Amino acid sequence: INYRANIAALKQAGTTDILAINTVGVIVDGLHPGQLVVPRQLIDYTYGRQHSFADGSSASVQHIDFTEPLSEDLRRLLLEAARSAGVECHDGGTYAVTQGPRLETAAEVDRLERDGADLVGMTALPEAALARERDIKYAMLSLIVNHAAGRGDTEIHADIEASTVSAKMQAMHVLRELFVLLDRPSGGGTTA
Repeated sequence: INYRANIAALKQAGTTDILAINTVGVIVDGLHPGQLVVPRQLIDYTYGRQHSFADGSSASVQHIDFTEPLSEDLRRLLLEAARSAGVECHDGGTYAVTQGPRLETAAEVDRLERDGADLVGMTALPEAALARERDIKYAMLSLIVNHAAGRGDTEIHADIEASTVSAKMQAMHVLRELFVLLDRPSGGGTTA
């Protein structure tokens, strides 16, 4: 995926906010496949991806503050939409972004949990960081579709097959309500 080209094109088109949808595996107890979560933090385990618009050809390197990688305003908007839609949506959590396309080993998931990760997936980075470089707010609605390797009693692909439709339907309800909220005068003119 050419993340830089995608973000550059969105910026050129006037995009101010990105609400990303992705699927994740759950690492910790208390969450399960079929649920939704709006993560608060990210840990990057990727490599070989273009992580910045700075490519070494110029002196303009932007050291972005990535302490809080996801827009709190957009996170709150997603959570409000979930409440309005009557959909259970967990607030917070740390999303570990792995390289893919293969799924993780059970030992890798153990390490992710020791590092503080609650969820694991293959997207969000470098997309979120590139968006920050271009002053685009970024948040995501994560659909839990499986237990991470070594965490469930079901084979991962069977878990995904059993949970994806339910999570997608809930996400559609949240997105429908999100657009209702954005159409309200108090929505602040946010674009999605």
